[in-house]
Amino acid sequence: MAEIHYLGEIATGYGFPENKLCVRYKIKYGAAWKLISGNKDGQTQTDWPQDEDEANFNHFMDLHFGARGIQGWPQIMIQVYLVDSNGRRVLYGYGSSILPITAGYEEVEIGTWRPADQSIRGRLKSYLLDSSPELAEPETIISSATQQRQQLAAEAMGYVKIKLYTVLRNFKKYGIET
Repeated sequence: MAEIHYLGEIATGYGFPENKLCVRYKIKYGAAWKLISGNKDGQTQTDWPQDEDEANFNHFMDLHFGARGIQGWPQIMIQVYLVDSNGRRVLYGYGSSILPITAGYEEVEIGTWRPADQSIRGRLKSYLLDSSPELAEPETIISSATQQRQQLAAEAMGYVKIKLYTVLRNFKKYGIET
């Protein structure tokens, strides 16, 4: 079985209106893949920087997969939350990216967005309650077709940077080309 090992971190979040952030993540992969070790989901700590424009998470990631083919290559889905002074988590964005497919070091920058309620009532509720609409099933940002996601009203938010080292093993031996 071919193997792939990701070692790195969910490093920073930047470009958001406020920077008291935490990130929840989930790794999705196809049936031809098996997670040998590591956590397929988790959450970073909340960073409350005083003088900086970016939040530092430095959340360690160590994922080891076995693969029979390239179909269903691992993807990461993230949800970014603002943690306000009352301890409430307010959705600040969704994002997703395919994990690197080549060996070596790579910085993955994930742009985030959140649903936007275009109605007057929805905008007033968002303003008064400092909240935004959330998806009932966030995994749909990975599994649904691009055309379906484009029909959803959304607003752009900030970015999350992930730094990963990728190690490929036995891909050529089993005839798998990346």
